[in-house]
Amino acid sequence: MRPLALGPLLAVLPLALAAPAQEPAQEPAQETAQGQAPAQGPAPAPGPADLFGADRALELTLDAALRIAEGNNLRLRIQETETEAVRYDARAAWGAFDWVLGGRARVTDSEREAASQLTGADVLTMNTQDAGVSLSKPFTTGGTFAIDFDRLNEKTNSQFALVNPSTTDVLSLSYTQPLLRNAWRDVVTARQRSEAVRFEQELELLRQTRQQVLYDVVLAYWDLVEQRQQLEVAVNGLDLAREQMERNDRRLAAGVGTEVEVIQSEAQVAQRIEELLEAEVTALRADDELKRLLFPGTEIDLWETELVPVTPMPEGDEVSAEGLPTWTEAFGVALLHRPELRVQKKAIEAAEIVLELAESERRPLLDLALGASALGFDGSSSEAFEEASGFDFPAYSAAVTFSYPLGNRTGRYGTRAARQRVRGAKLAYDQTEAQIVADVREALRQVRYQAERVRASAKTLEASQRQLEAEQARFREGLSTNFQVLEFQQDYITALNSERAARVAFARSLSTLRFAQGVLGEELRRP
Repeated sequence: MRPLALGPLLAVLPLALAAPAQEPAQEPAQETAQGQAPAQGPAPAPGPADLFGADRALELTLDAALRIAEGNNLRLRIQETETEAVRYDARAAWGAFDWVLGGRARVTDSEREAASQLTGADVLTMNTQDAGVSLSKPFTTGGTFAIDFDRLNEKTNSQFALVNPSTTDVLSLSYTQPLLRNAWRDVVTARQRSEAVRFEQELELLRQTRQQVLYDVVLAYWDLVEQRQQLEVAVNGLDLAREQMERNDRRLAAGVGTEVEVIQSEAQVAQRIEELLEAEVTALRADDELKRLLFPGTEIDLWETELVPVTPMPEGDEVSAEGLPTWTEAFGVALLHRPELRVQKKAIEAAEIVLELAESERRPLLDLALGASALGFDGSSSEAFEEASGFDFPAYSAAVTFSYPLGNRTGRYGTRAARQRVRGAKLAYDQTEAQIVADVREALRQVRYQAERVRASAKTLEASQRQLEAEQARFREGLSTNFQVLEFQQDYITALNSERAARVAFARSLSTLRFAQGVLGEELRRP
């Protein structure tokens, strides 16, 4: 497993690191054989185990959590490696137009019985050494340029050989250019263009993964905030229930209360303890989920560190739907920034490249081949090379090759299939657009709804608190029952939970709107 990236984490520690929840007990200094404490050297630089530990807590703002996730999240790292791999694939595709150097060599030693008097010997012996080198270069027009040099050294016992031993050198230049099928840059570089489009898609997929990871962190962060608030409410509820139980115990001891009231209050305390235990487990689960997104490793100190979210819940004037854009304005931003749309645009571009290739396959094959060669023959290898390289005895050629498959079903149906894929890619883009419209509209709707919900829940909380206080006063005067007080306590706890959940939901809805517009976390990239 790749080591945990501590750079982004250390960068935000001045803002994120909390004071220890409790100071760890100090170990007594070990004594030497003489009974003295060993000399103390310079303190080592703090490491991860010093920054995090079972007895330490990490105060974490939402912005700090996002920055840590951007540097540490494994899902984001995996996508980054895939993007880099595709980048290299795109560069490697252009290797199809690199110069190619080739070589060959062969030695033959043979004997054969003469078949006629013209053989020049009764038993003809021949020793030949054949070698050659070639250099070729494909071009983006589809043509190929090649240089070939061949040398043949021959030694024989034939009396008719003019030069023995002899050297024959051949120097050839050739260029072949397709004119119709598989010709010209748009078709020839189709693979390279496809790889470039694929790389651009991967970049957008990386943006999409990054935004999804940040959005998951936002949800996990506010979920932890909400669960810790619910835990606090559960503690408050338990305190209220215990106060009422103690009040009933005193009333029973004074002879003005009943045993039923004490039993009712004890049952209420037991229920509050059960709710508190459940809230504790849920808060721990939310804490682990956020750690999973921020610190993807198995280091014990990290997992034992308590995360303390310190970004406050919105309240007062912060909870407002005023100034929100219209859905058309928000959708306009999404059109520019949503990575899904950019990916679909590149999918259309890739399908159109395939269509160009398919249309090329419908054309006849018509190739033009131009060539020039020279031959050098001499007993001296240097003289033979000079004759060949100087083109003392040249030969020039030009040829045209034509072929066309009758019916050409491959070209016809391949073009139709490619056109359907272009159409499918465009339809997929329209489908993505429609989904983004729905996402933006729902995100705006949720912001407005959650803002109203916060105001409504605040009023409900205020009313339930006043009702509880009034009922407790009536109970002290003997004008109410224990059952009614417990009911109002439950209403107050429910209203308190609802009010805090509404504030968290409003904060979450603002991030959802930014996510729907495709701009979540973009501000983290600004210098």
